Amino acid sequence: MLTTAGRLNVTSSVVVTSPWLVLASSRTVHCITPVPVVRHQPGRSARDRQAIRPRFLTLPYLYGVARGVDDRPVQADRVRKSVGAETTFERDVLRWEEVEPVLTPVLAQVWAACSRGGHSGRTVTVKVKYADFQQVMRSRSGAEPVPTQARLEQVSLDLLRPLFPPRLGVRLLGVTLSNLDDEPYRGVSQLALGF
Repeated sequence: MLTTAGRLNVTSSVVVTSPWLVLASSRTVHCITPVPVVRHQPGRSARDRQAIRPRFLTLPYLYGVARGVDDRPVQADRVRKSVGAETTFERDVLRWEEVEPVLTPVLAQVWAACSRGGHSGRTVTVKVKYADFQQVMRSRSGAEPVPTQARLEQVSLDLLRPLFPPRLGVRLLGVTLSNLDDEPYRGVSQLALGF
């Protein structure tokens, strides 16, 4: 029996196939990942249980995963929801005149990623992290996708302008384009309602 992530109802004489965990009473266990479960059979040795134990429950595997070592293949099949970039400064930005020159490479990075992936988005979000590591985010959504890098820059600067001059220096600036349009609907615009 293989459980799904969530709850595992355990009855008496059930053993989770791991040498360090034997459950013998009736109770519910909350699981994060699927857990293989077998019925306890008297006379089975620890070696028998180890032979049927899956790889992800072994101590060497868990030791490696706890240290960021995981050789399983990456499955990148999720739909992208946003495209963003940010930069951290060597010295804090204090004046509005310094913002546009440091933001231009960030905007170019976001726009290049959108162009490569064929993405267009309607929501622009800017992120500001101050010298005391407090973080502020501002966003603006439009009815149509952002058509050009120049428009992305204009909206980003409009969102940042009220935050200057800062009470503390700015340590990080970031821009994200989200609310991405799906490929099948590209070129089809939303009808405006006349209220």
